[in-house]
Amino acid sequence: MFKRILSALFIGLILTMTLATYSSARQAQQVREDVLRLHVLANSDSAADQALKLRVRDSVLERARALFAAAGGRDDAYAIAAQNTAVLQQAAQQAESGSTAQLVQLLRRVMSTPDGAALAGRIMQQLQQ
Repeated sequence: MFKRILSALFIGLILTMTLATYSSARQAQQVREDVLRLHVLANSDSAADQALKLRVRDSVLERARALFAAAGGRDDAYAIAAQNTAVLQQAAQQAESGSTAQLVQLLRRVMSTPDGAALAGRIMQQLQQ
């Protein structure tokens, strides 16, 4: 009798863990589909470059919050990003305080990532229309 109860509890535990994992995976997939990611990379691990990275990130995010507030989904967000590339670049440049060389390097690193390259392609498509 004890073995049956123990077996039933074990099976219940396994089912609960399986359902919880499935639910978590579904939520994570939904987040991935609904998120437009921005990666800001520093030139190095130096304190100055890391501080610059954070200033650029914060400035761009501050500007982006207002821009993306009306986005209804991923496609809207990509369209808004494409239409407002100059605004987001200006936010990054303002945070960088005048020197564009580091900003250009940061943008090149972002655009060299798969997500960055895909975003650049979408921006180009929007600009050609």
